[in-house]
Amino acid sequence: MNVIKSGQQMSEDRESLQTGRWVVSGAFPKIALATDDAVLEPSGLLIWEAEFEANRRIDGYQVSQPSVDLPDFQFSRFPIDLSICLTGTTSTGLNARILASAGSHSVEVLSSNSDQLIIGSAWYPIVASP
Repeated sequence: MNVIKSGQQMSEDRESLQTGRWVVSGAFPKIALATDDAVLEPSGLLIWEAEFEANRRIDGYQVSQPSVDLPDFQFSRFPIDLSICLTGTTSTGLNARILASAGSHSVEVLSSNSDQLIIGSAWYPIVASP
C-alpha cells in the first residue's frame, strides 16, 4: 500500500525511529521520503532543513541529507525565481503562465500545489510570501 501524506517533524527517541530514504516521486517529479510502508511528501522547508541544517528527523523517521540518497542531484540553498508570462491580446484574450527560472533554464510551473521544483537534476525550494 502506498500512502502519501504531508510531512511534519516529530520529536521521538532515537531508538524508536525507523529509517526513510529520499527518492524522486510523482507525476510532477518531486523529492519524497520512502519508508517501509509509505511514500511521504515532506514540505520543501523540511527537505531544505534536512539538506542544509542537519535536520535528521522527519515525520518520525530518521533521514540522511537528501544529497546522500540522491547523489546525482544538486540542491539549491536559494529559492527559484518565479515570474508570470502573459501572452495574447486584450481583444483575443490573455493567457497567463507561471515560469520558474534558474540560470539559463526556464520551465512552466504546472502544479501550484507544490513548494519544490526539479529542473533537470537540480532541486529548488519555492517560497510563497503571504
